[in-house]
Amino acid sequence: MKPRDKVLDKAKEYINGDRNEAYGECAENFQDIADIVNVLFRRILKDNAKVTPLHVGEFMMAVKLARLMKLPDKFQEGNDDTFIDLAGYAATTFEAYMKTKR
Repeated sequence: MKPRDKVLDKAKEYINGDRNEAYGECAENFQDIADIVNVLFRRILKDNAKVTPLHVGEFMMAVKLARLMKLPDKFQEGNDDTFIDLAGYAATTFEAYMKTKR
């Protein structure tokens, strides 16, 4: 098994396991987060712009990338959670986008 398979298999396990039970369907969960962000940032959003589930997924991946950039040595073999999370966010962001695109 290639290392990439391990990361992707683990990400599939996470997003297809109890993730929905804990947080709900990704499109709904990302919309809930978008609704909260819209309230928090309504003063700076222009022309009644709205944060969407796609933006939430992009934001979550950006958080993971920023952490990886700050602590690259933390992620050695055996500590692949960030890469698993990135793969999982890529997949759930795609699913949420497909369910909510207009």
